[in-house]
Amino acid sequence: MKQFEILNHNTSGPITEETFILQDSEGKLIYKEWLNEKGKVIDFQLRDKDGFSIEDPALVEEVQAFLEEKGM
Repeated sequence: MKQFEILNHNTSGPITEETFILQDSEGKLIYKEWLNEKGKVIDFQLRDKDGFSIEDPALVEEVQAFLEEKGM
């Protein structure tokens, strides 16, 4: 399993948008998720440091598991 480090975390908006900037051994990742009023994730995206979308379900799952483990 990859080792991530949270570099930054921001929250804003009526529908909560959370942005996490993570770093692993291969570089930086930007993970965003949007939550409804009840705190349920309604959408998410994973991008590389250049802003390109990452369509890797296994990596998305690892990032989400890491954030859950950290209580985020």
